[in-house]
Amino acid sequence: MHDVNHASFIGRYFQDNLFTRRCMQCAIHNTQNSTMYPKAEILFPAPLIPKLRDLRGPEWAKLVRRVSRLSETHPDTLAFCLLMIRLSNCLKCYSGSYKFMRGCEACAIQSTMQFKGEDEELLELYAQAQSDIKNYLEKGMPLPDTLMPEAVDESDEALDEALL
Repeated sequence: MHDVNHASFIGRYFQDNLFTRRCMQCAIHNTQNSTMYPKAEILFPAPLIPKLRDLRGPEWAKLVRRVSRLSETHPDTLAFCLLMIRLSNCLKCYSGSYKFMRGCEACAIQSTMQFKGEDEELLELYAQAQSDIKNYLEKGMPLPDTLMPEAVDESDEALDEALL
């Protein structure tokens, strides 16, 4: 397959994305706050994939089970991580946010459970992420800047403001 490591892919994703500066600032804050928030990553980490298996129906569980067995660098794993990055709105997470303080696992679980669509829609979003990863790896096409605007939860921003 492709010899791409997870960190390299994510680094290139930052370079190709509109939110580069903000995310790189998050990376700096994350290393400074790693002892204060040990559960938080910058983007959805592949080792959390198995924890999402029983949150939805059988088709979702089947997908999670299959992707969990793959390496972190496999294109299907990268596509699943991209799906979760979009679903959880990871690019808007920063070290002072409510989402960051809760950690990636809690955020991913909540995002998966609260997705308002059917499992078939999640599988379609996964297929789109697969296509985006394939285009990126084979053709060098940048990933789309759109991050599923319908999945953005404004309540997180309201919680952040309430905590200030």
